[in-house]
Amino acid sequence: MVDWQMMEGIGGLATALAVIVALAFGVFQLREGARQRRDAAAYAVLARWHDVATVHGLDAVYALPDAAPPDVVAAADAQGAVSTVYHHWEMLAILVHGRQVPLALANEWAGGAVRVSWRKLRPWVEAKRTLTGSQGPGEWFQWLAERLAELPYRDETVGAFEAHRKWRA
Repeated sequence: MVDWQMMEGIGGLATALAVIVALAFGVFQLREGARQRRDAAAYAVLARWHDVATVHGLDAVYALPDAAPPDVVAAADAQGAVSTVYHHWEMLAILVHGRQVPLALANEWAGGAVRVSWRKLRPWVEAKRTLTGSQGPGEWFQWLAERLAELPYRDETVGAFEAHRKWRA
């Protein structure tokens, strides 16, 4: 004879187990989707970095003196190149803030370049804010530079080939 109460208990247990497995799978899928979006954003940023205009812009920024006066930055031959870098850092900062690119990755990949850019372009950004009467220009660039300043940055006198010599896949 079949014990229907026992069968009902087993059925309830099986249902509960199926719900738990479904929830766990759903959480896994959400995390995996977030990871995939974050990775896609990181790859998009890296792909953008290889743009000739961005590389030229960074060369132009590096050639500027520290705390470059706005009129020096606004020179006709540097303005477009500097703007490319400025907008690039704004985009990277928004991706970091949105947790699509980890701050640690931004630090390793472009931390030095962002730090140098902010050191050189800060007066230019502040002049844009005064001109527009808004704190908007460069707000994310500044945010990123300040977050990166809170993190350690590897000693640039030691190349990555030496600093990460013991790294293994």
